[in-house]
Amino acid sequence: MLNIGHRPTLNNGSDLSIEVHILDFNADIYDQSIRIEFVQRIRTEQKFTGLNELIEQLQQDRKEVRKLLLEWYVIYLTQICKSKLNISFFDNFQ
Repeated sequence: MLNIGHRPTLNNGSDLSIEVHILDFNADIYDQSIRIEFVQRIRTEQKFTGLNELIEQLQQDRKEVRKLLLEWYVIYLTQICKSKLNISFFDNFQ
């Protein structure tokens, strides 16, 4: 889950930032290089009335991202299986 923007709820001013939240990951990787792939944009950046509203939206975003990634992963695995097995069995699951 990623945000590129100005963090308007936190009054970040004109400073542009990139924030990445890696789901189900808990390690200190500051100052490390990572690779990010964009799958789908879920919403535009917006200013919330406070941190509680922002946190609530981020929880909803997290649910949406999990759903989108699961759908993407199923499609990806289906394509791999179809190419490796060279059968049409998986055509019924699209």
